[in-house]
Amino acid sequence: MSISINKAMIARKLSDVEGKTVAEISKIMGVKAETVTRYLREIRDHVEPKEAKILLFDVETAPMEIWSWGIRDQYLGHFQIKEEWFVISWAAKWLFGDEIMFDCVTPAESLAKNDMRVLKGIHDLFEEANVVVAHNAARFDVRKLNYRFITHGYFKPSPYSVIDTLKQAQKHFAASSHKLDHLTKTFGLSQKEETNFQLWVDCCEGSQTQLDRMMSYNISDVNALEGLYLFLRPWMTSHPNVAMLRGIKENACANCGSTELDWSIKNYPTPSGSFRAARCMDCGAICRSRFSAVTKEERASSLVSVAR
Repeated sequence: MSISINKAMIARKLSDVEGKTVAEISKIMGVKAETVTRYLREIRDHVEPKEAKILLFDVETAPMEIWSWGIRDQYLGHFQIKEEWFVISWAAKWLFGDEIMFDCVTPAESLAKNDMRVLKGIHDLFEEANVVVAHNAARFDVRKLNYRFITHGYFKPSPYSVIDTLKQAQKHFAASSHKLDHLTKTFGLSQKEETNFQLWVDCCEGSQTQLDRMMSYNISDVNALEGLYLFLRPWMTSHPNVAMLRGIKENACANCGSTELDWSIKNYPTPSGSFRAARCMDCGAICRSRFSAVTKEERASSLVSVAR
């Protein structure tokens, strides 16, 4: 006797019919083979959205020690470097995660200027991340870490995208200062801890108390960074496509992955077309369709301005 069937039933019975043909499953469940094929295809194609691994991080490095004949503007050659810089500490967290991961050199490692051990943790996180976020990431944090990675023989991390909140702030806003502490204070966000240059000097001299303080300062930077990133995200252009990273197959915000979209805003124009645009009702970012709202006939009869 034929029985009713649905996707949930098929899913529950998959363990019983694993390795069997569609015809055999059809006979076991008493339904048409076409029905089994359709539901199995829908179950296979239905993938729960995965997590977009967005890593917020900050790195603190020691200053170089340099031989110099003066303190005014002058050229310093590489042969004047007495002691190279090294990574003192790093802190990182996954976006919206509760745990803050961190590591710091020991007093002995600081005196030896040996950061090889502390690099492993951040290297492993970069290996896992789809996107890394830092303030001044492009010019400082990422390149500094890359230099220490290659110096100590670490492999190049697998591909990831970089979001630099400093570059995004400079691109969109004429703020009086684009430093992290000024922006977070201006926008009323979480503040980083206050410090001064003596902290770096004490850390290089192996003070455990000051290394602990550096770690606390580093962690406060990451907390402030997360607030700034989320505050700036609606304005960010060329943001990595979070919806694609999560495997979402319906219309979703490229900046945060939400499917709550308002399509009532005006179209996004280009020199040769017009695209439907939507505002994300979760993060506030604006995205557009990949397909033009202009018909083939309208494009054929339209003109564009000359390039030069």
